[in-house]
Amino acid sequence: MYLRFSLCFFSFALSFRLSCTCLLSSAFGSPLFFGYKRYHFLQFCIFCVPFLLVAFFFFDLYLVGIPAMAMSGVSSSEWKDMKGVTLRPATMSYLTECAGFRYMAPVQARTIPLLLGNYDVVVEAITGSGKTLAYLIPCLEMLQYDRVVEVCKDRKDAVVSVIVLPSRELAQQVHQLAKKMLHYVSYDYLGGKNGLPKYSCQCYIGGRDIKLDVDMFSRTGGNVLIGTPGRLYELLVSSKHSGLFNLTSFELLILDEADRLLEFGFKAKLDAILKRLPKQRRTGLFSATQTKELAELARAGMRNPVSVAVRVNSLNSAMTNAAKPQIPELLLNYYTFTRASEKLDRLLEFLSKRREQKVIVYVMTCASVDWLYACLVGVLLKDDADNVFALHGQMKLEKRQRVHRAVTKRNRCVLVCTDVAARGLDIPEVGVVVQYDPPVDPATFIHRIGRTARMGRQGETLVFLMPHELEYVAFMKLQNVSLLPYNEEKDDIGEAQKVVEEMNVRRTLTSSLQEKRKSLHRAQKEQRMSRKERRAMLQEERNAKSATTQRTRKEVHGDLCESPAILELRRAVRQQENKKILDLAARAFVSFIRAYKEHECRYIFQLQLIDLTDLTHSFALFKVPNCGEIKHMRILKIPLQEELTDIMEIINQQTREKRERETQEREEKRRRVEGDEDEHGEASAKRHRTERNEKLEALKLAKMSRGERSRTMKQVEIDELLKDSYYVKKERRGEVSGRTVDAIMGVDAIENALMSSRERQEAKRVRRAVK
Repeated sequence: MYLRFSLCFFSFALSFRLSCTCLLSSAFGSPLFFGYKRYHFLQFCIFCVPFLLVAFFFFDLYLVGIPAMAMSGVSSSEWKDMKGVTLRPATMSYLTECAGFRYMAPVQARTIPLLLGNYDVVVEAITGSGKTLAYLIPCLEMLQYDRVVEVCKDRKDAVVSVIVLPSRELAQQVHQLAKKMLHYVSYDYLGGKNGLPKYSCQCYIGGRDIKLDVDMFSRTGGNVLIGTPGRLYELLVSSKHSGLFNLTSFELLILDEADRLLEFGFKAKLDAILKRLPKQRRTGLFSATQTKELAELARAGMRNPVSVAVRVNSLNSAMTNAAKPQIPELLLNYYTFTRASEKLDRLLEFLSKRREQKVIVYVMTCASVDWLYACLVGVLLKDDADNVFALHGQMKLEKRQRVHRAVTKRNRCVLVCTDVAARGLDIPEVGVVVQYDPPVDPATFIHRIGRTARMGRQGETLVFLMPHELEYVAFMKLQNVSLLPYNEEKDDIGEAQKVVEEMNVRRTLTSSLQEKRKSLHRAQKEQRMSRKERRAMLQEERNAKSATTQRTRKEVHGDLCESPAILELRRAVRQQENKKILDLAARAFVSFIRAYKEHECRYIFQLQLIDLTDLTHSFALFKVPNCGEIKHMRILKIPLQEELTDIMEIINQQTREKRERETQEREEKRRRVEGDEDEHGEASAKRHRTERNEKLEALKLAKMSRGERSRTMKQVEIDELLKDSYYVKKERRGEVSGRTVDAIMGVDAIENALMSSRERQEAKRVRRAVK
């Protein structure tokens, strides 16, 4: 970079010298070069302009080099040059010899001196800027304080630091790095003969029995606790095991991805953890974005915090609003407009050009992850199925860990995931991020694209947009994210607007209920109709709507889907091993509709603007699944190729057989329940009444105060009501007959009390005849 600056300065100086020579020779009429006295301007252009162009070229290279240097791991500041702080030899040895970090990242240079200088910090930095080391290094330094060393030698249960993270994968990732650092300081540095205790680190996450965590801490201790807020709350606050942790030497609390912790609803548990920990501590809040809720948490749990905002050092970022999130400078963000039925083809085309890279594909819901993964592994990328993985929040913990380890080790792979892998998760060498579905929360867009171009590396992202979502490009520009067209011809905004106009003419998904109400309201005002006339018009509208719905269900609307990927998926359903793809597609369709309806950018992502036929094609479905969110919309038949009609007949036959089988099972269950109740119903009801009477008699004979007796009787009544509601629910499910429920609740006794003796005898005779 300094060579560029030198060449730039030299070119400017030479150009300025030649310009002055030309001007002087023109003014005094002296010869310029080689004895020529005329055409001074022409000579100026020949000799000076080239040097000016060279100067501007090197100046541009110099400006481009500034952000790369500022955000890369190769910074001009070494660890020994850190202002106000000198790191201990063990820490320096790990950073330079073991980890190979010779230089500091900007966020580390700003944050570490503050934490070690007894300041609380609120840090905002772009993803991939080195925030994890910015709080692990102070943690390692505090473990080497003299007073802490003495306590850790005597007590293995002395907790010095707690690190709270929002997801299990991120907690495990930070735990692995912290464990490696502590192992080096305890065992490898100076052969373990450094006078430091054998530090330990524990990872506490949900999905497993809490007794395992307690047993592990009892055996090995834990000086650094890393985990998710739910499990840390259980261990430190709410459970009987909270006394196991010695907090007398506590030094540091870290809340990483703090804004996401609040989004997940952990504020109450975080407040309880803050109250449980000693007040004389250092606290750090780290995040890529700053929110109002985060500022409130900082005011509640921190003392005079120092705000640290590390941004990209370039001319572009200097001109942008400082309150907006920053993205890596070497990251290229693209968008592409495509119909829903063509998204799968565009994805496969994009992946085929990047087979040697590690790619993350983000979708909106867990059901969409399962469907897309099954499609890629079972049909579309069957030859390369070993390099395709899936990850979402509903997977079991062991499987999530196994997938994370496999993706981390691979040099090339495709990971299909939800936003569970969008924040903080460091998957090395990710070259491309594909957003198959735009995120529900616009702030998540920043964190998704932050999985690539980390620590000054290059990266690219691509987001798929349907034509009616074209306003999303301008919206993200307001969020300081510039999106470029992936294909200048296909992704032109003008062409997308034309497609939207065509879709508006023949849209198959309409939500006309509110429009009808508004038009009716206007008609009422104009015509001043009476109440009777309004009722008649409403009934007419309902009848017309019902007739239209019945008619449109039998009609075929929309175009045939010619997508090669969709056709291949539909043909593959003939094979038995691919039958589950249809079930997964139906679930993915329903979950997509529900998530799309709850999108935060509802002005752009409007459910009523989606072409339902095209969306059904995009999931390779043969008909529109049942979904409560589109009941008021027009449900149509989907156009299919003639070669697929036999598959449709098979699907309809299977649906009918399934419906008949479920009906038979319900009837058999009802008969079985009624038979059991005829044999045992009266006995169980009698037993229930006997137990209740014995309990009431015992309460009457018990020696207790009047207030205590009253409270106990009320509790017995509440228990009886809960038991009655339990049997009523069982009756609704068909598990118990109504007669048995009446007997248990004492309905028969109430009726007998209101009947005469002759009526009671007649009812008893009828019951015997029924038996």
